[in-house]
Amino acid sequence: MDAAFGRLGDGSSGAATDPGGRRSYGADDLTHAATILLLKEAGLGLNTIRSLTTGADRATRHAILRPAAQELRSTITAARASLELIEGGLNCEFEDVTRRPNYRRLVTERVGTMQ
Repeated sequence: MDAAFGRLGDGSSGAATDPGGRRSYGADDLTHAATILLLKEAGLGLNTIRSLTTGADRATRHAILRPAAQELRSTITAARASLELIEGGLNCEFEDVTRRPNYRRLVTERVGTMQ
């Protein structure tokens, strides 16, 4: 957990130190560290995470997260199209997958009608 705080470089963990030199974290510290990890797993960069975890108001939070959400939606759309193509190949009964009507539709959507 020190690494999660240290990556942000804010040094604000507020952890108490016991006589053996070990840090003791409270519920707020654990929530902060978990938030950092969740946002990182969501694909956000550390500068963005820092902005979000240092008291950003709702308007700022929305301004930061809106483009990230749109980028993720685009990635999901592309991944779904790729999965459709791959599953089509797996489920295709044609010897030549390029003869499959759905494959032809995908090609037409990508490059237009072939003449």
